[in-house]
Amino acid sequence: MENGLINFKPMFVGIFSFIGMFLAELTSSDIQEIEGLLMTVVKWIIAGLTIYSQVKFLRKRQNE
Repeated sequence: MENGLINFKPMFVGIFSFIGMFLAELTSSDIQEIEGLLMTVVKWIIAGLTIYSQVKFLRKRQNE
């Protein structure tokens, strides 16, 4: 398992350095827009998980 992880390290370093370079170029208004977008995505994910867990719970209750 460690061998696979070692092979991926350069890729992770490349991805993170690219993200760092991208973030360094942003202005404060860009950051605010991205922050709003990320919060929207997080809210949708939380809503989806909540609905999924409720449906799962109700199905389980119905089967009893």
